[in-house]
This record gives sequence, C-alpha cells and structure tokens, in this order.
Amino acid sequence: MAEKIDPNITSKIVYNLNIYEKMILRIKGSIKIGEFQHGSWSGSLPFYLFDCPEHGYQINYASGYGLKLHCPMCLQERISMIENTIAQMA
Repeated sequence: MAEKIDPNITSKIVYNLNIYEKMILRIKGSIKIGEFQHGSWSGSLPFYLFDCPEHGYQINYASGYGLKLHCPMCLQERISMIENTIAQMA
C-alpha cells in the first residue's frame, strides 16, 4: 500500500509545473515527476502526478500487470469497505 502523501506537497508540485507540463498532464492524464526509492525497495520507481476524478491530484507509482495508476485514497476507501463487510459477516 502506498504511503499517504501530504496534500501540501502535491499542491506545490502542481503549482510549480510549467505550461508544457500542465498541458501534458491535461492531455495524458498523468506526468512523471521523478524516480524515488523507498527504504525497503531494491530499486527506484517512477512516480506520477495524476488527477483522480474523486480526490483531485494524487501522486503514486504505476502498479500491477497493466502498470496502472491508482489513487491511494480510493484504494484506502475500498480496503475500509471490504474490512467493514468482513466484520459484519463475522
């Protein structure tokens, strides 16, 4: 699970995009903002800024077989919903 990124950092990244980067973000839906390595990872991964229809601009790395970008907040909401459903079944 991706760690939650401070919304202030996301806002600063969006604010500091140049006009070309903003156009790429608008047209493609995402833009690579850099490569980062978490302490436990064996290598670095590219991270992307993208616009979640529900939660606004988010940062995450592409994951899964199709290398899709998933909103960390949407994922957390789904996990909470599943946990609540399982708890109600018990």
